[in-house]
Formats: sequence, C-alpha cells, structure tokens
Amino acid sequence: MMSNVSNFVRIVEVGLRDGLQNVKQEIPTSVKKGFLHLLGSANLKTIEAASFVSPKRVPQMADGAELMRTCQRLEGVRYTALTPNLK
Repeated sequence: MMSNVSNFVRIVEVGLRDGLQNVKQEIPTSVKKGFLHLLGSANLKTIEAASFVSPKRVPQMADGAELMRTCQRLEGVRYTALTPNLK
C-alpha cells in the first residue's frame, strides 16, 4: 500500500529556503550549494532551494538567482523556488 503513496503525495523539502531565511549571519552561496547538494544526495525528489523576495526584506535570500543558476543539479531532483509575487 505504501508504494502507491507517491502517486498522490509530493513531499517538498524547504529547509534550505525556509530554514535559512531567518538566520542573521550571512551564509555564503557556496555553503548553500553544499547544503543543497547534500539534500539532493539524500534522495529528496523536490527541494525548494530559494525565494525570490526583496533582499531588503529577506537578506539571506539575496543570492537566490545565483544559487539556482549555478548549483549542481542531480538527475531526478526537482529544484524549485518560492516566488510570492511578480514584483
């Protein structure tokens, strides 16, 4: 029965985006890339890696475009980003 769960449920890992956005100390993009690679290597299939928000509001996400553009993508892993609005 559990093998059919994946047909109905998609688990999205948000630790990189949600977990780091409130950290006060700046985390280098290279460290985020390493974290992202570890999450993908853990066989997670969907990872929300970034958020395209104002860097004034969420400074930790200011490198989101660079992270998404330059990260090492693993086959079979879907990398997504949160985009609250078009502004």
